[in-house]
Amino acid sequence: MAPAFRLTTRPAASENMGQFTVDFGAERAGLQRLHFLPVPRPPEIDLSSCVVSDNNITVVWRLVGEGDSDSVCGPIKCYELEYRKTDHDSSLRAAGEACWEKICDITESQVTISSLKFDSRFIIIRVRAKNKMAAGEFSDPVTMETRAYNFGFDASTSHVELKVQGDTVTWDPQGVKGHDPRLRGKESKSSRSATPSPNKMTGSRAGRDRFAGESYTVLGDQEMIMGCHYWELRPLPDWKSLSVGVAYQASLGRFDQLGKSASSWCLNASQWLQSSLAAKHNNRAKALDWPLPQRIGIYCDYDNGDLSFIDVDRLHVLHSFKTKFSQPLVPAFTKPVLRSRICGYHADLVWYHLLSINRNLLKKQKMEDLCSVSGLDPFWDWNLTWYTSRPDLTQCFQHTVLVWFPCIYLWTCSPLYLLYLQLRPHRGVIPLSKLCCSKTLVGLSLASFVLLEMFYFVVKKNDEIQNHLLVLLGPLIRSLTVVVAVVLMQVERMKGTRSSVLLFLFWSLLVLCSIVPLKVNIQLIIDQGYQRPLEAEDLWSLRDQDSSIRIMTDLENFWTQNQKQLQYNSSN
Repeated sequence: MAPAFRLTTRPAASENMGQFTVDFGAERAGLQRLHFLPVPRPPEIDLSSCVVSDNNITVVWRLVGEGDSDSVCGPIKCYELEYRKTDHDSSLRAAGEACWEKICDITESQVTISSLKFDSRFIIIRVRAKNKMAAGEFSDPVTMETRAYNFGFDASTSHVELKVQGDTVTWDPQGVKGHDPRLRGKESKSSRSATPSPNKMTGSRAGRDRFAGESYTVLGDQEMIMGCHYWELRPLPDWKSLSVGVAYQASLGRFDQLGKSASSWCLNASQWLQSSLAAKHNNRAKALDWPLPQRIGIYCDYDNGDLSFIDVDRLHVLHSFKTKFSQPLVPAFTKPVLRSRICGYHADLVWYHLLSINRNLLKKQKMEDLCSVSGLDPFWDWNLTWYTSRPDLTQCFQHTVLVWFPCIYLWTCSPLYLLYLQLRPHRGVIPLSKLCCSKTLVGLSLASFVLLEMFYFVVKKNDEIQNHLLVLLGPLIRSLTVVVAVVLMQVERMKGTRSSVLLFLFWSLLVLCSIVPLKVNIQLIIDQGYQRPLEAEDLWSLRDQDSSIRIMTDLENFWTQNQKQLQYNSSN
């Protein structure tokens, strides 16, 4: 018997000593006067006050009946929070999902879960209270959406010498042969064979020879069609050069590098020989006066057409593109010798994937469709016209608006002007003078020159233009319009009118709209000079006598002849 009971209990026996009883009445009364500390009630998470931001989650909760919590269960000593990641909007744990992670000894009714890695769609959170005696039940689990943009690397579109492992891409020209079953069995081929040209690559590499030239490129496997997205890149310590950005997956050419076409935007960083940082788009580069970042963030707002590159360590926006995305985007990475660890979803700064309604971006305008068919730039590009130190107009705008506007003006006003000449009194025919002949000859010469320009494009067959629709249509329309202007001059002469405002405005508009293309051509001549830029064919085409096969064959023949000559001399 416990010491307390030995001191307070009073045993009693019956008269015949047949029963032995103990009176616990005093102890019962004493126990009833005691107040036991109850188990704390489950808290209630205030979902409206919870915040998911910058890879952190701030969780706020309150106790049910918080006003009299001290009188009911005593003071709360601390709280304990548990959370786990999941891709399902359910509190039930599926097979293979992460286990609960704990945060203990929380003294306030809120906590910030920091330094998270948003690699799942949801995070489930629950919390419970503790007093000095016991821990209560957990609250109802709350599922919070991270809205993270998670993507992997599409190995089927990467360069054949790139080794994709998880979120890391390395350049391994020797080791990759052992990992790619499509390349096994090729070691038996002669090592003396020359390096093949990209134009001569066979189809044995399937989808991976998409970037079979020197463009070591890998694409993401998740498309962006709406909303805001953010991801980061961390180069390895020994990196030399890299490019990171976005591209139209369907429009990226076979040997295209990021920033070389109108379908890709990128930030290029290099510390090979000298440090350089530049933003590239449509084969145009803008040098950036900023130290090389060691952690690059990419923010893409598809709906508003914003693409920003950020130095995360210094919290500085390196460059922003303003455009209009018309096709699904994918993250893209390019490097001559790619040896970078690319973190696709780990970010210390996070913008949410806003679930906003797509603003009908998939419906392209007719003008943009026409430009895309002709292989030209987009119809309008703010980065080229406004957000640049050297403003310019897109090729599509130059070949459409600047050509069609004077022509549409003349074709629209000509019927009204002819009606005016027909209704006005006849003033006699003006004799054919030298000035009139000169104007007619100059007009016909201009029409001939415009037609020669069209034939020049037909003969040239510019490789940068896939379809010459706009390039051929513009000169043809302009030539016919100049002929109409010459005809109007002769009609005016027959009706006795020496000059008209209609033709004066037409020639003025024609001259003004020709200034921009003339300035572009002059600037191109100044920048390029008499030399033309190197192309892939220039880098890969070798003369037959300079190829390794020809050199080794000639060397073997020469070696064999000398051996025979030495053997013949030694035998004699």
